[in-house]
Amino acid sequence: MEKRGIITIEGRTVVVPDTEIWMTAGEIASLFYVRGVSVETAIRKLLKDNIVNSADCRRIRLDEKCYTDVYGMETVIALSFRFDTGAAALFRKWLARTVARPEKGTMVLFLHHQGGTCC
Repeated sequence: MEKRGIITIEGRTVVVPDTEIWMTAGEIASLFYVRGVSVETAIRKLLKDNIVNSADCRRIRLDEKCYTDVYGMETVIALSFRFDTGAAALFRKWLARTVARPEKGTMVLFLHHQGGTCC
C-alpha cells in the first residue's frame, strides 16, 4: 500500500485528502471523538451484519515487526452513522453536501444492498 489518506476535521471543516482513504481504528476514533474500543466494536458489528465488506479492511505493515488493520471510506461512512457526536454529525453533513453537489459534474455512487444487488 502506498500513501494512505486520513480524514481530519479542522475547526468546522472536514478535510479529505486526494489519496485513497485508509484509516486505523485509532484514527477513526480521533476523527469522531470516540474511544478506540467503541470503533473496534462497531467495526466488528458492521462486518458481522454484512453492512461493510471485508475487502474494505486491510492489514498493512508499519515496520519490520508491526502490522495494523486499516479501513476504507465505506467503513468510515458507515461508522459515522453509528456515533452520536458532533464530529460524526459534521462528517455526515459534509457527506450529504458532497454527494448532492451538482456543480462538480458527474459523480458515480455505487450503493450495495445486503442482498447482493448494486445500483
